[in-house]
Amino acid sequence: MKGWIDTTRAACMLVIYLFHAYVYCQLFDQRLMGLISVTINVFVVVSGYLFYQNHAADSPRQLSLAADLRRVMSRLVWPTVLFAAVLFVPKMWFNRAELQWSVFFYNVLGGMTFWFTSALAVTQLLFSLLFSAKWIPQAWHLLLVLPFFLLGYFDATLENFPWHWKDGFEFTLYFALGGYYFRHERGFNILFRRFRVSIIILYSALSLIYAFWPNPASFLIFNVASFPMALSLIRCTPKAHRFLSFIGRNSLMFYLLCGLTPAAWTTLLCHTIGIHFWSSWVVFPLSLITSWLLVAGMGRYKILGLLLGIKWRKAATSDTTS
Repeated sequence: MKGWIDTTRAACMLVIYLFHAYVYCQLFDQRLMGLISVTINVFVVVSGYLFYQNHAADSPRQLSLAADLRRVMSRLVWPTVLFAAVLFVPKMWFNRAELQWSVFFYNVLGGMTFWFTSALAVTQLLFSLLFSAKWIPQAWHLLLVLPFFLLGYFDATLENFPWHWKDGFEFTLYFALGGYYFRHERGFNILFRRFRVSIIILYSALSLIYAFWPNPASFLIFNVASFPMALSLIRCTPKAHRFLSFIGRNSLMFYLLCGLTPAAWTTLLCHTIGIHFWSSWVVFPLSLITSWLLVAGMGRYKILGLLLGIKWRKAATSDTTS
């Protein structure tokens, strides 16, 4: 596994955990939505990169449609449903809501609890079908998924569709960009090295434009530009610390816990003990460390492989979201 992939996914998880700490501590700021959207889309780009890498002509792991479907079911659908079922009752208690079976079936079996993994499963399903049509050149993928992206981006009627098809359609553009980066990685890296400062300046300008003139067009440009910006910075960073590398390698599990651990610490610190001053910055590291210990413990006792449908030895060294 390339080091920059673990670094990127770990950085995305840090932002997601900080975001949830702010939300649960009731410090939500609308400006955070731009940051979390960029973070999610960069993660999807990395997932697309890995997906195309697994389907490369020289890859020893070339996957058939049946193998792709098994991976989507075992590594995305199964953990999403399992964790949603386990957390359903505690979540109802936390929100002081009554138990309703219709809500259970919609949120758990409908894949509505963990929107990101549900949407990513939809995206990977679409690309699995696209790759099964071997007569379609990969160079056309970016163009072919544009209708799906536009449908997900603008069609509000898909908002409450089970398994977050709207977000899954919207992810297709960023997923295809990850594949495009994989196919032209050397050229992109040369551009990143030569024009890193220019990319940062351009991205800063786009960020200001979005901040002062927020609209769907500026938001889309802002998100797409985040991909070269993030990778140009991350590719020049040193290898991640083992703590962060572990987060990057097991990013799926950390995502599935990113709501549970901040909620638990917020309840303990803010609602029970009454700590409110800078509470999000206390909840954030505690949540991250708690999730780290839980994932490490599940790996130690062979539970992680059962949850992800893979052996723990492989879970520690291979991607779990592509």
